[in-house]
Amino acid sequence: MVLISELSGDSNSQLPLAWKTGCTGENVALPPADTNYLTSVRVSTARFIGSTGQSLVGVNPEQVRRYVDTLDAAKFDRYIKHVNGWTHKLPLVFDNMAQELNFIAVLDLLQLGSGFRAELHHAANRGASDTIRFGCISFHISQTLLDARGLQALTLGDISQNFGIPLFGDERPMTKGSSAVMVREASDLRPLAEIILGCLHDTGKRLEQGGYSSLADFILKMCTEQPTAAHLVKKLVSAFPSLRDAADIN
Repeated sequence: MVLISELSGDSNSQLPLAWKTGCTGENVALPPADTNYLTSVRVSTARFIGSTGQSLVGVNPEQVRRYVDTLDAAKFDRYIKHVNGWTHKLPLVFDNMAQELNFIAVLDLLQLGSGFRAELHHAANRGASDTIRFGCISFHISQTLLDARGLQALTLGDISQNFGIPLFGDERPMTKGSSAVMVREASDLRPLAEIILGCLHDTGKRLEQGGYSSLADFILKMCTEQPTAAHLVKKLVSAFPSLRDAADIN
């Protein structure tokens, strides 16, 4: 088994340009090997807030106490059960735990696209998060393989069909005033489809090159090494650039 983070960087050579320019994680330097990533996030966030000279979040103790005193405990419990049991709200049946874990991992991997929110609402009446959920559910219902090789086999057409993302805009005359020849240009949402495809292709390639059959296989093996959130986050971020939701500031 090889360390995915040490694989050669040329695995992205055939990926869509939109993904390579949109995946900022590839350009983010990883912290030292002994870094606790959860601690690093807290420390770097505090350092950034301190550098601005003011807190980005204000806490009003009086309002906090008032909120707690008026909190509807029954309503809160119902909300917590809904959040914790969100997978049971989906119309899906899984063959085993590994398949469900892989579905959740792919869904979380693709939490992107907020910059296309307006275009998505206009084209499909869905926001970014709902579009991603819709696409992943469609993959599952159509029995599309989402293992390492299956992710690499996906096409731009697959992304468009399953996520409901149009690749082309309306037809228009090639020559003004004549409808003899009509052309269609790329839609404003095509870059999003390319970003999703690139993310899945890159992840699939890195999994296969590392000797893992799927994201679920990777996660389970990392948890076997050390069953802590900090260890799993570190391994995921180190292995997959698409999960490096970070940027250098100042």
